[in-house]
Amino acid sequence: MAEGLLGYLEEPKVHRLFEALDPLAASGSFLLTDVSGQSALNEPSFNFWLQRMATNGIIGGRFGADDPAALLAAHGWGAVVSEYGDPDANFGRWPWPPVDRNDPSAARSYLIVGKR
Repeated sequence: MAEGLLGYLEEPKVHRLFEALDPLAASGSFLLTDVSGQSALNEPSFNFWLQRMATNGIIGGRFGADDPAALLAAHGWGAVVSEYGDPDANFGRWPWPPVDRNDPSAARSYLIVGKR
């Protein structure tokens, strides 16, 4: 489980994390994680949250991936990727509709179930 972690790591450390998991993850293992899209991190409205976090000593927004399935595939994982608001990632707590998948400029965050 690496929920809420990847965005705090610089990209080389994200790849090192996956490399460290390689000898530990047997066939059939699952990995649960999330990641913001790089486009979301570049969104001007996201700067407010990054600044607010930095004021509290938290440095986030270091890593984002606009193709999280390719990120996991590069490290030997299959992936099922959902976005907040999707039926399989709503849990009754997300009040907004999913982001339009045909809008490449939309800020996205992904929930990922990886499987070896």
